[in-house]
Amino acid sequence: MGKSQTELTKSLAHFIGTLPPVGEDSYDQAHSYLQTINQLKKDFKYEDVANLLPYAAYQAIEGPKKAINDMTKIIDIIYKSPEMNPDEKRQLIDTLYYKIIGIAQMGNKAFEDLQPTIEKLKERNENIK
Repeated sequence: MGKSQTELTKSLAHFIGTLPPVGEDSYDQAHSYLQTINQLKKDFKYEDVANLLPYAAYQAIEGPKKAINDMTKIIDIIYKSPEMNPDEKRQLIDTLYYKIIGIAQMGNKAFEDLQPTIEKLKERNENIK
């Protein structure tokens, strides 16, 4: 692996929000749009939903976040397990952390890759009005 441990953990922190770059982190920004869209639907504000529809593409970010949450729960179970010795625990936990970091990197890339699509959809949405 060509990246340092610090670079890898920054990828995770950037995705889940403990180390955002300028502005918000990838997941929180995407999730905020999705929550707003869902609330507007519940409030029957369909014109407002239509204005935010380009951001529905952020749904792609939900999968990596759920996977990270699930793996974190597994790490907690392993950590608390009385049936495993410390070396086994450490080995499994380290493996899961590397997988979590990989998922976060994938989530960050998906977020970045969605930006041009969202911009095109916003432009198209403006032209329809």
